[in-house]
Amino acid sequence: MCHVAGGDVIANTVPHDAERFDRIAVLCEQRQRKDIQKLNQALNEFRFLHQQPQSRREFDLYDPDALKKDRPARITDDDPRCGVSSMQKFMGEDLTRQSRNKYQREQMQDWFERQIEEREATEAAYKEANRLATFTYSACCRPFFTTPKMNSSYSLQLGGSWQI
Repeated sequence: MCHVAGGDVIANTVPHDAERFDRIAVLCEQRQRKDIQKLNQALNEFRFLHQQPQSRREFDLYDPDALKKDRPARITDDDPRCGVSSMQKFMGEDLTRQSRNKYQREQMQDWFERQIEEREATEAAYKEANRLATFTYSACCRPFFTTPKMNSSYSLQLGGSWQI
């Protein structure tokens, strides 16, 4: 303590100084909290704008769409990425199965349509041959069997059977 001639003055200034120092300390703490809050806000803004997960070095390790983006192990039999020890070429494997199956379905459909056309043509030819045979028989042979010389009880029917 200071001993000055007016001891009352020193005693009165100590509580005022303590109160003033306390207010200054509270203001400093508030300013420090605001500064920390602004700094954290600026840091988060920087992270949001400039440190996206896609730009990180190890993003390929935890990429949720990695399987969607990944290329197949082998595209064709001549794929340069597949060496001798890649174990990507197996006997009996058919990479063109989808296109081959599509071509085979189209080919079978074409064969089926041709078979239908051939059957319809054969049936039409058979019907035409029957029609011509019936017409020829009617024009040629029927008048011969139905002449007045023949007995009227005998006649050849169109179906080819004799009726008495």
